Amino acid sequence: MSEIMQKAQEIFKEVGFSSLDGAVYSFAILLAKAKLSEFEEECDVFKRKYGDFKRFKRKVEEGEKENFGEWDDYLAWRFAEEAREFWMREVERLDVLAAGV
Repeated sequence: MSEIMQKAQEIFKEVGFSSLDGAVYSFAILLAKAKLSEFEEECDVFKRKYGDFKRFKRKVEEGEKENFGEWDDYLAWRFAEEAREFWMREVERLDVLAAGV
């Protein structure tokens, strides 16, 4: 084990983690939940502005006259939705892995 990992393990034990796995899990779940929260907030901004994502998507994609501002918002919202779903799955995976330990 490297000197850095040994020192990290000592610090983790001092603050109550019995193993590096527990400390790494806690850090990973914290990061994943922070990213999930970030994208949930971004989605909420668009939801307050436009309502339902699926209806807004249809409006933008099927509209006869292109509205560049709405198109930009749609692309940003779509990315935020996809990222939110990704981080939600990651949080769920981490929870499943932790339950199996």
